[in-house]
Amino acid sequence: MFDGNLDPATQATLIEAVIASGDYDGMIVQPIYGPAIMDVVAEAIDAGLTVVNIDQILGEDFTSGATQLPGLASNIVFVPTILGQKLGEQTVEACASMNLDPCNVAYLHDLKTSSVSIALWDAFSEATAGTPVTVVAEGETFWNPAAAQTAVADILTANPDIDAIVTSDQGLQGAVLAIGDSGAAVGDYLLVGYGGSQWALDAISEGIVYSDVIMAPATTGRLGMEAMIAALRDGNDMGDVDPFADFPNNGVMTPDTVDQFTGEWPG
Repeated sequence: MFDGNLDPATQATLIEAVIASGDYDGMIVQPIYGPAIMDVVAEAIDAGLTVVNIDQILGEDFTSGATQLPGLASNIVFVPTILGQKLGEQTVEACASMNLDPCNVAYLHDLKTSSVSIALWDAFSEATAGTPVTVVAEGETFWNPAAAQTAVADILTANPDIDAIVTSDQGLQGAVLAIGDSGAAVGDYLLVGYGGSQWALDAISEGIVYSDVIMAPATTGRLGMEAMIAALRDGNDMGDVDPFADFPNNGVMTPDTVDQFTGEWPG
């Protein structure tokens, strides 16, 4: 296993090393930033490696899960715009459940400048346009509950009229801590998340989180390895595979459906 340490240039260098070594028949790629490694992954395919892409989109179009690089044995990804649309729809539902109009929302990006976060935000904004959902504050989590805790604390201080907080599971963990530190009750806020973690599953079961749009890292990894084995052992390319196809309720955990899910990662 090779770790690009969240640096696309480092990841490209590692892929070049894999190609040059001649030691590998196949390679499973989880892009840090798909457009930055398309050329070097194409080189790997041209060199005879069987390549399976998982999790992140390998290409420049973040609105489609279809293969964007010819020659992949399989492509198993989540689509940021689909995630953002579902997140927006859940936020609209959460606000409607309390008859809030307007519904003042704090939205925490994970990394605001990343292409994935931008695509997610754009889809969220489109899904909530023309509804009572009004984003009055934004922050960033950097996928870190402690960073989210600080961001939410600042937001709540500056915006005492917040009704809902929308962010990733890591962000919600920090939000719960910040709410507790403020002296307010968690139940005073609607919390809507995405990630599909065990933490989110438990929080929904306990009535802390309204709903959570799942991500499926464990399922995606399993499908990726199965695709690699099928390609290397039997010569069968599985092509585009939707890792969310078999999840109930369109991949959204709610109090009514949470018992149908298993947390994909601890959170």
